[in-house]
Amino acid sequence: MTDRLPEGAEEYAQKAVLAALVVVGVYLALRFYWSVVAFIDVWAPREYADLFEAFFNLAVLLLVAAAFVRQLAKVRGTDTSEGGNVGEEDGAEGGEE
Repeated sequence: MTDRLPEGAEEYAQKAVLAALVVVGVYLALRFYWSVVAFIDVWAPREYADLFEAFFNLAVLLLVAAAFVRQLAKVRGTDTSEGGNVGEEDGAEGGEE
């Protein structure tokens, strides 16, 4: 009565859940962004609202650019933020002497 799932079905299910979470995350991030912009329009003085909005947009842009660069480095295999390569090289040099 217990049928086995086809091979790879669990992997597809995990990818589908991950895709759904990404879609929900993007939706919520956009809602948050527009809520902050609406908050700036309501609470900032008229003469400074555009300036505050520009700074907020710049902050979001820099955050997205930093995340993009970090992810690109991970994909290319050149991420050194965890220090894995540096520690391995120092250990190998110390053992050769």
